[in-house]
Amino acid sequence: MTTTPDPTLAPAVEELLARAAQAGADQAQVTARSGRGLAVTVRLAKAERIEHRQDRSLALTVYLRGMAGMRTATCATTDLSPAALRETASQAVALAHLADDDPAAGLPDAATLEGAPPDLALSYPIVLDPQPLLAEAAACEAAALAVDPRICNSEGATVSATTAAVVLGNSLGQL
Repeated sequence: MTTTPDPTLAPAVEELLARAAQAGADQAQVTARSGRGLAVTVRLAKAERIEHRQDRSLALTVYLRGMAGMRTATCATTDLSPAALRETASQAVALAHLADDDPAAGLPDAATLEGAPPDLALSYPIVLDPQPLLAEAAACEAAALAVDPRICNSEGATVSATTAAVVLGNSLGQL
């Protein structure tokens, strides 16, 4: 299976930032992450476990102006539906109202930001195929067992591969 970055992340970040503003946040930032992975375990030269993992989450931090700084709260969700994003923003703002003022909290001054970040070309498609991972795990276990002829049992060897995409956005217009 070939993986590519999750195209739903950037729109979800923009939507959650808009929901935070509607809920009353003075500033907000969102970190969205989507990942896939495959882990295999070989024990005594036999495949023992093949595990696929897939996750997606958004974390919203909101800032409310207080008397002596910003009040901050963070909420996270794995549900990207409009209702869940609205609820996440509402809960974050409600929690921030309960927080103490922090004079060091908040986003940086917009004048200090450079603008759009450069494209670092860090996204590489990856094929999550168990066969090469099983072969690598078997080779690792065989190498460990070959160290000493008295070693005749093993807890196995595990090899994993993971790919992830992260999208960051804030209420200063950066995405």
